[in-house]
Amino acid sequence: QQYGAVEQELKCKQHELALIEDRISRSAGAAAEQVISEAKTNLTQLEAELKALPEEKKGLQQSIKSLEKEIKSMDSGRDGRISHLQQSVEKLKVQLQKHSEQVEMQRERTESAYVE
Repeated sequence: QQYGAVEQELKCKQHELALIEDRISRSAGAAAEQVISEAKTNLTQLEAELKALPEEKKGLQQSIKSLEKEIKSMDSGRDGRISHLQQSVEKLKVQLQKHSEQVEMQRERTESAYVE
């Protein structure tokens, strides 16, 4: 009989523990901890992307310079090719502008993530 009472008390305490753990997992603190963990992961990812963007920008700038040199070296008999290369240069400039905007957005996101 004493064993039965102790066993029942143990089950009761285990149930109480389960309820308390459930309350803790639903609490604002646990939610905030999860948000912080996700923000840290996101921040790490954004920092890695931000570090890679300047190299990509340099590559695009080199491509633009190379194409501009090719255009300058062409003689006037190759107007069609020059026109095509000029269009390629313009496309690369647009890509570079978009890339620059991405770098700025990533920088702002990283700064805002640090602030949080």
